[in-house]
Amino acid sequence: MKCPYCGYSESKVIDSRPADENSSIRRRRECLSCGKRFTTYEIIESLPIIVVKRDKSREAFDREKLLEFNKIHPTFDENRLVVKPNPVTVPSGPVTPWEERKRQFVFAGRLEELKGLRTVIEAWRILGKDAPLLLVAGDGPLADWAKAQNLPKVQFVGQLPRDALHRLMAESRAVVAASLCYESFALVPAEAHALGTPVLASGIGNVGASVRPGFNGLCFAPGDPAALAGAVRAMSAMQFDCTAISNATCRRFSAEENYKTLLKLYGRRAAEEVS
Repeated sequence: MKCPYCGYSESKVIDSRPADENSSIRRRRECLSCGKRFTTYEIIESLPIIVVKRDKSREAFDREKLLEFNKIHPTFDENRLVVKPNPVTVPSGPVTPWEERKRQFVFAGRLEELKGLRTVIEAWRILGKDAPLLLVAGDGPLADWAKAQNLPKVQFVGQLPRDALHRLMAESRAVVAASLCYESFALVPAEAHALGTPVLASGIGNVGASVRPGFNGLCFAPGDPAALAGAVRAMSAMQFDCTAISNATCRRFSAEENYKTLLKLYGRRAAEEVS
């Protein structure tokens, strides 16, 4: 970041905190040349939803076009459309504070292109010797390629039982969710948050929507290793309230709340039948 006083291109971050209701990150920096301090703000790049048509052409998603089509060819009642998330169950117990967590990140999922493993591996290549330890949990068609990169800060732990994966997440600084596709429910980020673990998420669909930047993680552009590497560096200079992350997630995704929501939906449907 170029210093506004002397123009030097290198600075260090001395303080980071969320701003604008968690929609940006405010950073206080110190120039490594003149020593003067200045403030910068980091925001998420808005990524448009792109529709790939039958002829392979692409255009931006148009919600109004979808609703107009629904008027001509009635398919659904938009007033009756409800999204009910799945419940998330993780071991109960005290949440490990941020400062006591191991300087390691976790990638958990099928080792394939759509889960963004290639993006993650290339990001760790960019980070080089300064990279935190990356633990890759899972198996899949990209496993051999990923291992062949032989990166010193990347370890492969294989397919883990759910309880072992939860323990690994709970002791780590962050979980990396680098999906390149839209997922119906971002389970890995939800479980990580329930354990109080921040998430580095690709800014696409439910994966990106699961993160409130500065509160429970950071987002980066999907498929962009340099952007992910930058997010890893940024997170290293931040502090997170892991207990607050866990409490907020468990309130939203608990089995009890899920049951209450389901009963309300059934009750509403039953009332419609009676009327």
